[in-house]
Amino acid sequence: MRLRPSRIHRPQPPETGTSAPDATALAAQLGLPSLDLEAFDPTHVPGDALDVEVAVRHQALPLAKRRGRLFVAISDPANLTALDEIKLRAGCEVDAVLVEPRPLTAALSRLQHSRTASLLADLEGDDAGLGLASAGGEAVDEAPIVKYIDKVLRDAVTAGASDVHFEPYADFYRLRLRIDGVLRETGRPPTRLAARFASRLKVMARLDITERRRPQDGRITLATPSAGRATVDLRMSTLPTMHGEKVVLRVLDS
Repeated sequence: MRLRPSRIHRPQPPETGTSAPDATALAAQLGLPSLDLEAFDPTHVPGDALDVEVAVRHQALPLAKRRGRLFVAISDPANLTALDEIKLRAGCEVDAVLVEPRPLTAALSRLQHSRTASLLADLEGDDAGLGLASAGGEAVDEAPIVKYIDKVLRDAVTAGASDVHFEPYADFYRLRLRIDGVLRETGRPPTRLAARFASRLKVMARLDITERRRPQDGRITLATPSAGRATVDLRMSTLPTMHGEKVVLRVLDS
């Protein structure tokens, strides 16, 4: 992909008596390029250049990868730690492009949603083998449902959630995160997958997947290197309801 010269603004000293946008003025002071994200085509984002969790945690949107260099949009040029980690994970040199914070947050949210939508599409297309476990009881890491649950839990940790709720209802199934004390809905997967979600989570917590009529409690240790911690502990509780098993996980920050 090419970044059009008309959209990348090279730093120029602001004219006397004129007011420049914050990102452009800051870019001029620091000698960095700036970009209007509202004029940027989100379909050009190189999704495989940087893990989405890392991008969201550091508020850095990958724009293009060219000649061994990754261009990332950031709103805080002082966060050198973020740029160093992105460089390490991307395996190439990183060039920062300054943007306004609000469009950056919106663009990262769209990137997250598109990745989730892709995983849900895989779930819809995989009726036969959602891969809860192999014959020996070990999880099938590449199964769509495994990838989806893993992403939901990692996104919850990245977002700073204290609780994750998997809730079945008569006509829909929803996911909610408790962030800053407020439960927020984050998705509505297909209702027909409710039992498989519960079973996958019980496999992760080493609970009895054949027991659906009694509450169960367990624990999951989730590897989260992209969140700045090697592992995160999740305390899990299941509760039978009229429409299936409700599962709640408490995120414990040791």
